[in-house]
Amino acid sequence: MRPTWPHSALTLPFFLMDNAALLAKKGFAETLVWQKKDEFSPAHELLKTLTEDFDVKFYICASCVKHYGLDKAELIRGAEIKPGSFLGEMLLERQSLTF
Repeated sequence: MRPTWPHSALTLPFFLMDNAALLAKKGFAETLVWQKKDEFSPAHELLKTLTEDFDVKFYICASCVKHYGLDKAELIRGAEIKPGSFLGEMLLERQSLTF
């Protein structure tokens, strides 16, 4: 059974910048080894849940894609390359949280 958001019309977009852009590369999250066993869910499991169960969109900073040598063929499901100005648009259109 697919989980639902408390308000089904809500979407939860992520804008990945700098090192976080690497999370959009297929297979990268599985290589993260700094997480201690049983402390947190592994990053690759969280990404899988977000993409498969909640159909989350990941927007990737276009400049970061160039910097880290990522290309569209390598990206995870739900990932899309966008310019930094798109982040500004997202923040202006909705109540947002960034960190």
